Amino acid sequence: MKSSSYVFISFKTQERELALILKEGLNSSGYKVWWQEEIQCGQEWHGEIDKAIEQAGAIVVLWSTRSMKSPWVRHEASQATIRDVYTPVRIEIMEVDSPYNRIQATDIINWDGNLTHPGFQNLLVRLNELMPPPVPFWRQTKRFLWKQRAVLVISVIAFYALFLLLRQSTVLKQQIKKQDETFKNVQQQRQVLQSQETNLQSQGTTLQAQLEKQEQLITNGRKQSEVLNEQLAEQQEIAATVRKQNETLKAQIQKQEDIFFNVQRSLQPLQNFSISAYVDIDASVPGVKEYLSNLRDTLLDRNTQKLKPLPSGVYVSIGREDSPHQLSISERSGLWPSEQDNSGLYYVVKYVEFSLEFRKSKNKKVPLRAQGSADLVMQVGSFDPDGSEGSNSSPAELKWDLQSNNLSVSFNDISSTKYWESNGKIVSVPDIESSIMTTQFLSIMVPNLFDENASTSLRKSRAGLSISSLFIEYSGRRLHFRGKDMKNVRDDQGLRMYETLVLKGVGK
Repeated sequence: MKSSSYVFISFKTQERELALILKEGLNSSGYKVWWQEEIQCGQEWHGEIDKAIEQAGAIVVLWSTRSMKSPWVRHEASQATIRDVYTPVRIEIMEVDSPYNRIQATDIINWDGNLTHPGFQNLLVRLNELMPPPVPFWRQTKRFLWKQRAVLVISVIAFYALFLLLRQSTVLKQQIKKQDETFKNVQQQRQVLQSQETNLQSQGTTLQAQLEKQEQLITNGRKQSEVLNEQLAEQQEIAATVRKQNETLKAQIQKQEDIFFNVQRSLQPLQNFSISAYVDIDASVPGVKEYLSNLRDTLLDRNTQKLKPLPSGVYVSIGREDSPHQLSISERSGLWPSEQDNSGLYYVVKYVEFSLEFRKSKNKKVPLRAQGSADLVMQVGSFDPDGSEGSNSSPAELKWDLQSNNLSVSFNDISSTKYWESNGKIVSVPDIESSIMTTQFLSIMVPNLFDENASTSLRKSRAGLSISSLFIEYSGRRLHFRGKDMKNVRDDQGLRMYETLVLKGVGK
């Protein structure tokens, strides 16, 4: 028996619903399940998960095509194998990669939570080998009561007999008293009944007259009801005619709107697409604090904190009271982060890339995460990722706010229609302005494609990037989106993803 008393379930985030059903099934079978959503606010998330893996009595890994590609699920399965608590379960028909196929996996494919399912029963057998469930408290109580049944029966009988004796004595006294009171009440009620009989005879005569009057009113009411039913039938016929006319009118209006929309699509094709982005860099990104400290030492006088003569490629913006407000550092400046810097800051600011996805939608409420395939996809970035600008591409700039000590990067990029991925649903201004835009940070450019550690470290650094503002231009229009006004979540790699209605940026 393992020292731990709980089961750890490893799964891909998209399969959370099935994992939750499995958790409830194991709880019903007497097993305690560690659940990552129960981590208290303020606790270090990865540390708590690693601690739970180290102390789990059994680790159930839900294998699917998606989870097999997840480095986190594979890591947790490896830890389970090392500790001999590995319990594989397939939730779809697929091949489990080596070395995770050395233990036969049980199948709960298309499982709906039925506790008698053969695959679930096989899982319980494996869990019972690793950590037999404790005897439930109700079963322990049942055993104790069964052993003491004779004593309990005798005690109950004795108590009940004593209770009956005491109760009988009290009941007899109360019955005698009630009989005396009852006799007095009967005499009084007899007198009252005689008086009521006289009154009832008088009331009977009055009620008979009222009944005849009510019957006359009912007859008149039936006649009025028949008239009203005829009028109601006429009104219903009129209403049916009006509804048909309304439906015809709505169809005509919709047809006119479709014609107008198609005319607008023809007159306003989607072209000349460009973007200007302003991206904030979190101070926690490796290398940022050291870079800002170096800028301060290089550009500011240590004693007066005033600007020294600015080198080539560095520009100053003057704020209120004619004081320096912000420094702009061109990519071609000698103060741009060095590629030899081990922190990776050079790649973070040099290669900022977005994926812009547009989905047509009649729903004016933006979902937390857009569903379905995108109708139009393009990639833009600080380094002209599609190569459409060539030598005409403008360099990116770093912005250093002297008051807040914040660092940001800005860039402009033109997206060529040659590299768009489109299904033909979004080809005009009306199309794109009736769509949902998803803006997602990417982490593609890395120093070495074969250095997984460096790629992972750079991906974590890019998780510190957030959108401050986006300016999008197309077909003579200019749209403005602020990052704080858009809904945002993080993808599986921890990179930010924003969603908003394109229409919200029109006119800003």
